[in-house]
Amino acid sequence: LTIPAGARIHIHGNTSAGKSSLVRALAALWPWGRGIISIPPAARLMVVPQKPYLPTGTLRHALLYPDPAIEVTDPDVARALADTGLAHLAPRLDQVDRWDQVLGNGERQRLCLARVLIHRPDIVVLDDALAALDEVAQEELERTIAARLPAATLVSLSQRPRAAEASTVRYEFVRGSDWASLVPVAPAASKPLVPTP
Repeated sequence: LTIPAGARIHIHGNTSAGKSSLVRALAALWPWGRGIISIPPAARLMVVPQKPYLPTGTLRHALLYPDPAIEVTDPDVARALADTGLAHLAPRLDQVDRWDQVLGNGERQRLCLARVLIHRPDIVVLDDALAALDEVAQEELERTIAARLPAATLVSLSQRPRAAEASTVRYEFVRGSDWASLVPVAPAASKPLVPTP
């Protein structure tokens, strides 16, 4: 499988199909198995899990995690919040709280996408990272990432298939008794136009 820079890939598969193991392998956290995963050495990869980690402290600290020293302006942070549907949190940037408890599941997932927009990685891997949101919101957020980070490669994994317009290439993760494979999903055939009388 070759994923060109800037592509939007969606991989879906049933629970326990091996999607999270694939994510761990992409992030070089899974040393078992055979094969080669080649990522350009200078590429910055960011993995967004389904249950994101939000450190205790200010909202700003939670947004800048894992690199609190990143140089970013307040207007850039506010824009990232607005782009991900969290504009109402911008006035609370320096408020200290248990953000992992204050925010709901969907808000926490949106906050981690704002984090992606702030850090601007070259490769974004979404490991069921939008599961708490409805499909329309998921597609809107993925389009936002594609628009704000046009050169970034976006790989999203989830249990549900995705509409053809939401990704450039789609795969299904199929698992056998002792193997797993990525199978390309053909685009849906377009409906023929029926002329009106």
